[in-house]
Amino acid sequence: MTKVQQASQFPIVYVTRDIERALAMPKIPGKTAIITNVNQTHELPAEYPLIEIPGTKLLDSRELLQNTQTVAYINKLKEACGGVNIVVFKSSVQIERTCAKHGWNLLNNSSLLTNEIENKVSGVYWLGELGKLLPPHSVQILKNVTWASKPFILQFNRAHTGQGTMLISSEADLHKLQETFPEREVRVTTFIDGPMFTSNNIVHANGVLVGNVSYQITGIKPFTDNPFATIGNDWGLAHKLFDDSLQEQHRAMVELVGEKLRFAGYKGLFGIDMVLDEKEHTLMLIEINARQPASTTFESTLQHGLTTFAAHIQALLGKAVTAPLAKITAGSQIIIRTTVDRKSLTMSRVNELANKYAVRLYTNEKPGADLLRIMWPEGSMMKDHAKLSDAGLATAKLTA
Repeated sequence: MTKVQQASQFPIVYVTRDIERALAMPKIPGKTAIITNVNQTHELPAEYPLIEIPGTKLLDSRELLQNTQTVAYINKLKEACGGVNIVVFKSSVQIERTCAKHGWNLLNNSSLLTNEIENKVSGVYWLGELGKLLPPHSVQILKNVTWASKPFILQFNRAHTGQGTMLISSEADLHKLQETFPEREVRVTTFIDGPMFTSNNIVHANGVLVGNVSYQITGIKPFTDNPFATIGNDWGLAHKLFDDSLQEQHRAMVELVGEKLRFAGYKGLFGIDMVLDEKEHTLMLIEINARQPASTTFESTLQHGLTTFAAHIQALLGKAVTAPLAKITAGSQIIIRTTVDRKSLTMSRVNELANKYAVRLYTNEKPGADLLRIMWPEGSMMKDHAKLSDAGLATAKLTA
């Protein structure tokens, strides 16, 4: 029996701080389970075995994996089945060490590889000749960056959901950062003022599956006060805006990036963010998310056929995935994030939104964190680039 065949026989346990990350995992009786924090079972389908870890605070994946109750459960499963597979949202060195210590088979990609790919500066080096897919850019020491009288994007190596990405629109903006972080390496990129898109794709044993494109809802007030924060996706709008030329450009980009990932030993889900240069009608790569993107769960609920999540699990097990991903032509979600002036939402407004859409409420206070996710499988929160639909405008009024 090969390693792939052997791993396929073992049960899969998804360990996650937030149960939402695991909810689209294929349900295989006796083969799949979820370990998460207590008080999230109201969203859990009955067919999932579940271990809830009690406590006064939400434990992250590493803390959950190291919990004595978790260890006892997984080791019992391992003994009964001859082995066990672990999946987390995103791995880390600590998670890898914990799994190795107990002899658990962690399916996620190496954290060293994912960090190298995802970080803004090291990601440029990793892309190598595929850097041609990016807008014009350079990597410099911040003190050496000069102002050329036109706006540009500046990024530190590590950032997420728009944090650490800055539009430098004046020499004063640049000098302020240079005074604070003069020796830091940064990525400097030509600013492309156009719509952003994203897609979730799969690297599997024999190739790359090209995913569905969604319009990336970015920086719209009052949902966020960060102009670069990703606050949702609209598959319906992307389906409307993408012509044959953009579809082909997207496919070519995904296949180039996906094959480079496969050559590096990567497997499973990866997301790409793109910007459209409307003048040239050209898609440009912005970044690679070398992990399960946050939109995976909702995207998978929109699919009738092979879902993104199901293909991800098959690929993590080392299998070839022969069927195409199910197509999506409608659906959207938008996220209300914490801001300086908003740390919570009134329940009356949450309930009003819940009467119209599927919603998920969070208890985060960290700047830029999710407060409420609003999901609409049938419709679009956007009517065009940077323009909310009537539904989106009504939602914005309840958010303000």
